Amino acid sequence: MSVLIVIGSTRPVRVGRQIGETLISTLQQVEGLDASLVDLAELNLPFLDEPLMAATGHYAHAHTRKWAQSITAADGVVFVVPQYNFGYPAPVKNAIDYLFHEWKNKPTAVISYGSHGGRQSYDQLVQVLQFVGTDLIEPGVHITLPRDAYGPDGRLQDTGAALAPYLHQVRALGSAVLERMSSPCERPQISLVPRAADQLGAQFLEAFNTHNPEALAGLFHEHAQFVDVMGHTFEGRAGIEAGHHHVFAGPLARASLTMESQRSHRLGASTVLVEVRWSSTGHDLTQFTEVAVPVRRHGLLVLVATKPDPFTGWAIERSYNTDFSLATTHAEAH
Repeated sequence: MSVLIVIGSTRPVRVGRQIGETLISTLQQVEGLDASLVDLAELNLPFLDEPLMAATGHYAHAHTRKWAQSITAADGVVFVVPQYNFGYPAPVKNAIDYLFHEWKNKPTAVISYGSHGGRQSYDQLVQVLQFVGTDLIEPGVHITLPRDAYGPDGRLQDTGAALAPYLHQVRALGSAVLERMSSPCERPQISLVPRAADQLGAQFLEAFNTHNPEALAGLFHEHAQFVDVMGHTFEGRAGIEAGHHHVFAGPLARASLTMESQRSHRLGASTVLVEVRWSSTGHDLTQFTEVAVPVRRHGLLVLVATKPDPFTGWAIERSYNTDFSLATTHAEAH
């Protein structure tokens, strides 16, 4: 199984590459483990320049798609990071922020290094990896590099000697990663269940108000599309689930919806359009707009649902959410 080692230092003069290359040869000693390396200095991602949130799964740039493919193709990931000023390097956070659903349940470990082992760097990075949903394997490895390990050129004089005290820990971590990759954390499988068309609006609101992205995504077909009130488009059930994981942990953490009214329109024997007028409180949209938003918002949720055959339930193919209060507020501001 394949594990990708991510070199987190991008400085022209660094020891991260030396450490990474030694770790590859060490991890290759674990039977069944195939290690490869990606160097963020060579990947050369610009500071996040994707126009849409990563949770949408829409990547406009080739460098993003290349990075996403690297993570998707790997069975596991090991970050190798130094400690700079009590934290980990900015390029590592930048690389993580480019992606979202690629991290979900991905077996991941961290190896830190520095004059005191890079423990603060490790602790901070672990918090981020836990939030984005990786299947984190702990404990990691903390490599202490004394001053006399460095040569006049700022690089390690003898990488093997400097890392020798830690290689048994690296092999043990490699074995733990391999075990986790062989029996990965199972992602909840959402299956369509029978449901009446006139219940879709209520079920959507129930999933939203309990902040349950899995249940909300379960109302949609596998290749559905959802457009939110800010115009963000989420593709597929996985993208809808990932996007709502993000907003339920952030701007909509305290939000709740109330149904004001609902109307259903049959468009054929197997297609229905559902209109849900809603009101909402508890939102925090300060990261999306500088315009003051009313405490209570009003809007319209449009659901287009289909029923493929008599033995399956209705499921949403397209969903469009409009915030009347937000649109009115922006119009007044201009």
